[in-house]
Amino acid sequence: CVLWDVEVGKKLNSWSLLDTTSQNPAQVLNPRHVHALCHSPEGTAVAIALGDGTLEVRDTSSGALLTSVEAHRCAATQVHFAQSLHWVEHSGNVPCVLSMGNDCELLMWAVEGGSLLRPPRSKRRKGKDSRPAMCPVLRVPLPCKPNGTTIVSARNGTHSGVVCVADTSDCVSVWGMR
Repeated sequence: CVLWDVEVGKKLNSWSLLDTTSQNPAQVLNPRHVHALCHSPEGTAVAIALGDGTLEVRDTSSGALLTSVEAHRCAATQVHFAQSLHWVEHSGNVPCVLSMGNDCELLMWAVEGGSLLRPPRSKRRKGKDSRPAMCPVLRVPLPCKPNGTTIVSARNGTHSGVVCVADTSDCVSVWGMR
């Protein structure tokens, strides 16, 4: 990835996303390449949808990995930071990241400070490892593989809570996410 200052046309930073250690069984033939990326509203983080189904969040200036999760069973193909789509069950209103993949799922992930959040204590695993598994706060099955996604903006520039998904069929799905 390359960070550019578009006003002067100067490269500010770059970092590699190459990971030869991916153990995702969905990654058989294609390399682990970027399908989509989206910067956070503050511009401090970038969410990246990768060909092995992984969703990564990285620091924009350094490229440092903030969070990584095996989000989809097939390639993760779409990703969006959603400033006003909130998950109210986790300590108030927490902005989210939406991801879609070739596994025909739309997933909503709670974020804070650019990092994906783990679920609340009530969702933690029993036994030795008390850390909760990284899991989405919402899982929506899609009728077909998504080709394009947008979050509809309201007139005042905030997100309206409406997500439109164009898939491999001849339909566009419209989802209310509030």
